[in-house]
Amino acid sequence: MIFDKFKSISQRVKEAVSRVPTAMFDQLFVLLLLAFMFSIVVQIPAYNRVTQIFPLLVSIPTVLLLLTVLTIQRTEVLERVAAKYELNRLFGMDDEITEELQENVDTDETNDVVKRRLKAIKMAVWILTYALCVFLVGLVFATVVFVIAFYRIQAKQSVKNTAILSTVVVGTIYLIFDYALNLPLYEGLLFG
Repeated sequence: MIFDKFKSISQRVKEAVSRVPTAMFDQLFVLLLLAFMFSIVVQIPAYNRVTQIFPLLVSIPTVLLLLTVLTIQRTEVLERVAAKYELNRLFGMDDEITEELQENVDTDETNDVVKRRLKAIKMAVWILTYALCVFLVGLVFATVVFVIAFYRIQAKQSVKNTAILSTVVVGTIYLIFDYALNLPLYEGLLFG
């Protein structure tokens, strides 16, 4: 019973995702990433003066790049120039869904596009969840939980590989920022 409901919901989500025009889907994804960068910018005042540098160095160029991508996506002339010089590949934009594919939802090509879009949605959920966790519990704890969950659930790594990779990732972040750069890591709303 529950499995049938899940299957029905899953099918409706796939159908809805397949109906969204490619340009709109790409723009929504860029807007989502902009929201993530905005969440980083909002957290900057919580850092001390020295540690404010790193989020600024990450967020400002990323926001500029995302605004450039959004401008290209919204402007027909720039989109043609981007296609001519193959900038679409550089910015991760594509034009795979045509009107013909949108009319016939059951084609293999459409199913591939839907699968890719669902994968993009999953990644967006991972990113937003990580951002929320960093905001609430801090960078170190959120990164530990996120990396373990990502390697086990999304990357389907073994427990051994997950433990090794998680230790390397979190250890590297901690060593670089806390020891090498002497930048205290954000402790989160709940622990800070």
